[in-house]
Amino acid sequence: MTAITYTAKRSLISGHEAGAEYSIDVILEQADRSVRPIVDQQRAIGGSQETLLHRVDVSWQIVIGSINNAGLPAMREFLDSVYAGENFIIDIYGSVATANDPITVEPVPGYQERRVDGANWYVVPMTLRKV
Repeated sequence: MTAITYTAKRSLISGHEAGAEYSIDVILEQADRSVRPIVDQQRAIGGSQETLLHRVDVSWQIVIGSINNAGLPAMREFLDSVYAGENFIIDIYGSVATANDPITVEPVPGYQERRVDGANWYVVPMTLRKV
């Protein structure tokens, strides 16, 4: 399981309020972490090199899977609440009941639902950047 905590803003499901925080467990079919250091490098005539590290960008390519028709409204509430790049908390290796290593991320704006094999199951790929 993977835990997601977000602030509901759009496409609210029954019983949820705008501005309230909600947590859901999701199944990830993919969770690939990428690390990209942002550096300036200068090389002297003599061959020595100086490297200045500005920051390190950490990102995740995830695919939320096993979403059925019954779970689609709650998933759309989450996705629509963060689709403009709003921050949320994800715990890749934890669950709502048992936290492991929650991090604050921002998604690349927008999302796409993919229907799996013509069945009533969906997956949603997302790119997240650690804040």
